[in-house]
Amino acid sequence: MKFAELGEIALAWYRSANPTPEQQDLAIERLAVCGSCEFRAPAPMFNGFKCSACGCPLHKKVFASPSPNACPKGKWVR
Repeated sequence: MKFAELGEIALAWYRSANPTPEQQDLAIERLAVCGSCEFRAPAPMFNGFKCSACGCPLHKKVFASPSPNACPKGKWVR
């Protein structure tokens, strides 16, 4: 894992704790996309779901970079 990826993960966890209204709206949009994604998998350890493509818990992943490229499969529009 690259240092930049660790920074992105830490930032997503930080944002999820106290998101701005814009970050919250973006997270809700992304969770809607993830809800029907074939890579969404149960994650009892996180008490929810994870992305099986990257292993990240979805309730944190959706707060990642505002770039649509934050989805490893390119499914986020924004």
